[in-house]
Amino acid sequence: MAFTAESLQKREQGYQWTGSEYHFISEKEKNRGYVRYRNPNNGTFFLDPSPYMPSPFDDIYVVKGCPLPPNGKLIDITVRETGEVIDIEPEGYLKRYPINYVLDWKLGDPKKIKKTNLVYYDEFLNFLSTPIKPSYFNIEDLEYCMGMYAVSSPQFVDFEPGGINAVVLRGDGDINESWFQFKRIMDVIPDPFKNPSSPNFYAHLETKNNPKIKNNNEVSLSYKNIRDVPVQIPLPFKVEFKNFFSYKDYIKEYKPMATAYMLDALLYQPEIPVKP
Repeated sequence: MAFTAESLQKREQGYQWTGSEYHFISEKEKNRGYVRYRNPNNGTFFLDPSPYMPSPFDDIYVVKGCPLPPNGKLIDITVRETGEVIDIEPEGYLKRYPINYVLDWKLGDPKKIKKTNLVYYDEFLNFLSTPIKPSYFNIEDLEYCMGMYAVSSPQFVDFEPGGINAVVLRGDGDINESWFQFKRIMDVIPDPFKNPSSPNFYAHLETKNNPKIKNNNEVSLSYKNIRDVPVQIPLPFKVEFKNFFSYKDYIKEYKPMATAYMLDALLYQPEIPVKP
């Protein structure tokens, strides 16, 4: 299942949701969420369970007497009063919307959100290494490195994006096969994240010519056997691969959950300690 920009927004099955999304939706938590403006001119917005999924609830929030919250950020709000408004939908019918008047808000902490985990990190790592044949070669380090690349890393300073760069290496054997298999493994990355305008941008490169980026929160680049570029993670693919049809059905079934795990990891945003 390819996660296009449209399908990423329309994940309707629980197994496709991140742990934090599942919590927001199942608990019907309405006074916390990620800001998505309905109309910034009059200070109305929705609170979404994540930046990747619109809220399934119709609640509209209206700012009165406090500053506008930043778009796309997790906030906790204090509601002063509630009401209801009837609006005309684009299709021409009338719809009732609950209205919540916001007295105050503060930035939320993604790390404090309760989660219902459908996938654990060891299962996620095993999923990434599915195409690799078991052998004497210990692939645990390779699993961890691929996992680190997939979930990227948070932005440390405002003037420089976060992210992790990696290089796929093959001292012997077929580098083209290794590169192809790596890209197949990283198909867990949703297609919207392969657009340079995405806040979380990933690209697979076969030359040193980097794509033009602008205002990204994280940029993660992988290179095909290029050894003179600055990278954080070398990926030595001195391995053999299984026949794709031997695990095709497993990948199809498990991939949505693995992608949800990756999205949850991107939302987590751990604190980076300052060096003494």
